[in-house]
Amino acid sequence: YVSMLQPGLKTVQLVVDQAKAYGEVFKSVGKRPEDFSLALNRFACVSEDRNEMLAAAEHYRYVYRSAMAFRFNYVKLDGFAPADMPGEGELPLEEIVSNGIAGPPELCAEKIVAEVKLLNPTHYMFFIQLGALPHKNAMRTIERLGKEVFPLVRKALPDLDRRGPRAGLLRDPRDRHAAAQ
Repeated sequence: YVSMLQPGLKTVQLVVDQAKAYGEVFKSVGKRPEDFSLALNRFACVSEDRNEMLAAAEHYRYVYRSAMAFRFNYVKLDGFAPADMPGEGELPLEEIVSNGIAGPPELCAEKIVAEVKLLNPTHYMFFIQLGALPHKNAMRTIERLGKEVFPLVRKALPDLDRRGPRAGLLRDPRDRHAAAQ
């Protein structure tokens, strides 16, 4: 199994803390904490245009607000869509951009490399087209990730394909079978 973790609007430190907690769970079932497999999911916008990054963050924040409103049962609908209501402890757009994988290709690559070194994920995923973000904006980020960001990441992490624990079962299936008998 691979646990998908994401810091939401906050810094990646939230995922570091979550991964430590999962490591403790691993230990409690007789597994090595360093074998915990995680997938990191991050907000991304590759751009030099501050306004484009802020607009992408605003769409991300809307989806986050909606998810929290449903999750904690305070949603109010505006027609058929969740009303755009600020959440408790919500961050300003500038901070959301700063906390995400947002900026020029070099900065995005630098952030990804740092997070891979810190967390050793088996998977690294992105929130790119959220809310009503125009398709062309999302495609621009996807194309720039592939053409400009990932080559920098691979150059900085030549062992990238060998990083991260291999995903596997938390418990041996034979243990489950034996417990059922």
